[in-house]
Amino acid sequence: MDSVSILPDFSDLPNHLLSVIAEYLEDRFDTHHFRAVCNSFFESAERPRIPVSPHKKIKIYFPLSVAVELWGEFVLAESTIYALEPLNKIYNAHLTSNTWLVRLEETEPGKVILEDPLSRIYVNQVARKLPQTLNLLDYRVKEISKSYRLELVSSTFARHILYFEKVVISPLGGFCVMALVSGGRVGIWRCSTRNWLNIAVVDNGFRFEDVSYHDNKFYAVNTRGATMTVDPETLDIFEVAGPLQEWSSGFKYLVNSSDGMYLVKKFWIEECCGCHMDADKEACPIRLLVFKLDERRRQWLPLGDELKDRALFVGEDCSFSMSTKDFAGIKPNCVYFADDEFYRVNRHHPGGNVGIFDLETQTAAPLGAFPGYSKLFWPPPPWLKLSSASTSKVNG
Repeated sequence: MDSVSILPDFSDLPNHLLSVIAEYLEDRFDTHHFRAVCNSFFESAERPRIPVSPHKKIKIYFPLSVAVELWGEFVLAESTIYALEPLNKIYNAHLTSNTWLVRLEETEPGKVILEDPLSRIYVNQVARKLPQTLNLLDYRVKEISKSYRLELVSSTFARHILYFEKVVISPLGGFCVMALVSGGRVGIWRCSTRNWLNIAVVDNGFRFEDVSYHDNKFYAVNTRGATMTVDPETLDIFEVAGPLQEWSSGFKYLVNSSDGMYLVKKFWIEECCGCHMDADKEACPIRLLVFKLDERRRQWLPLGDELKDRALFVGEDCSFSMSTKDFAGIKPNCVYFADDEFYRVNRHHPGGNVGIFDLETQTAAPLGAFPGYSKLFWPPPPWLKLSSASTSKVNG
């Protein structure tokens, strides 16, 4: 007689064990799925926190002018990049994407604003093509990264505002904010003291270009590639990498990854022709170099084309990495990046100005030049339950 395997009834697990399991859930949507199993699971896990938003104000004061003693009140806003995947197998998978990246800002519980994943562009005007209610229990949902910005509460001194190019946070040190300000300056604000601390440049005469938070430390890189860390609790500053050997002009981006810290340098090998690229153009003079941080040797090591099954995403105010083994429909060994060279006819769609740099061929091209990977951001995949409503809400 053939043996019959019987699945255990996990609802019979004791509540104290379920509570321990719930503590190891990675993000709020894992918690929502956990709580949806049955009553005992629901009661054993606390409701996930509501993301920080302009409606949940954290008051931060920042000098609006260096020459004049003017201070403005800011609030911290948070948006999140999610990867959605269908629960069931997709037929005719070549016609759609198995993974859909979407960036949302939750302005109030259950109500969201749609944003472009790799730029500061609001694309909520295309929300009419999305479902009014999106039940995230119908999909596999993974939180990929978060992005933050500081918004001025009052516009009285708007003409004196220093523009925040990027903001990252740390829960350590009583909650800390590191901000990259226009002009290449970096400051840290701590909730415990409510004062801003200006961070001295690593290399005199060279501005900071990007900031990040990784492994419980703030990171900042300057024009030459020299990189420093700041401990959020002690505010100790340490140089973890000297300048790049070839630090010619271009833009530098820090990319936080589960396997370490990357540096992407974007530059141009020749002057562009002046016309914007369309989806049919095959190449572009934009070039990218990728480095990986070796903190023991205190230097950035050139990576060549060795990203393998990983892809890096470089945006204006948010950069992250993803494993192409874990997420189907993402091109491996490449860098997705935002640049106006790639904007399409309708640049208001998510991903409308995204290109891909292939590390193997060392060439850049607009997203549309890669048919198998061009639908990662837009349009919404057919497996997403669509409606004709004009606003989007999130249930779960």
